[in-house]
Amino acid sequence: MLSGRSESILDRMADPLPRPAALSPHVSQLARPPLRCTAVVGRRVKLAKADHVQDAALQFEESRAINPDVVASNGYGNQTADEIARVIAAEALSTEGYTLAMQDEPELEKVIELLSRAKELNPDADFADPQGYARYLVAKNFLAQAKKRVSGGDMQAALVRISEAFSTYGYTDLLRDDGLWSELCWELSLAGFAREVLDNCELAVDEMSNTPDLRGGRGLARSLTGNYAGAAEDFQRWLDGMPIMPPQNVGVVERSSPPSRGAQPIRCTIP
Repeated sequence: MLSGRSESILDRMADPLPRPAALSPHVSQLARPPLRCTAVVGRRVKLAKADHVQDAALQFEESRAINPDVVASNGYGNQTADEIARVIAAEALSTEGYTLAMQDEPELEKVIELLSRAKELNPDADFADPQGYARYLVAKNFLAQAKKRVSGGDMQAALVRISEAFSTYGYTDLLRDDGLWSELCWELSLAGFAREVLDNCELAVDEMSNTPDLRGGRGLARSLTGNYAGAAEDFQRWLDGMPIMPPQNVGVVERSSPPSRGAQPIRCTIP
């Protein structure tokens, strides 16, 4: 996945290269090759990000020929120029594909195209199936939008996005988010859409049967659609799974404000 990754080559080269200090006219020509190499390194990163892999590879070779240490110090080690260019280009394309998948109206085919090209350039990319990964990203985005629509009170739009998510990717992986489905089941049921969301709540519980909040959400949808026995079972599991808070201040309770002159504190015993 793209989130939670360790620092990559693209991350290390995302910031502009440091501007070299101005050269004194008395500095010999021997000082110039590393600076020229640094400039070439910067140019080839831009070329690679733009998927100009061959041009970038040529400039990598030029960088290494001028000063091998500059290339190595930027995290490329002993990789060939072509390998370096391909990895950088693949990461840039993956990032572009992910960003496009997160748009309000994502272009699925364009996301597939970008991720497929990234996988072609770097077979070791984090995802195995570009098309499946693209569909998964877009579908997860649709579910996130559904949650946002629910929070904004637009339940019909939320149901549309849920339907689009499942038609884009399928069910199983999209149901493994107990927090999301707990909220969707509760809020849509309370808004009068229990029947529309019930099947998804059932499927989500099948995937995560030991999640108390999710059982509570399905219980509400069941009760509002007439399945009272099933609702009672879910609510019991929901209550059983709630954390038991230790009792606070059990025993004598005193009035917090100071009593008036001559009055006695109010005391009561909690059974």
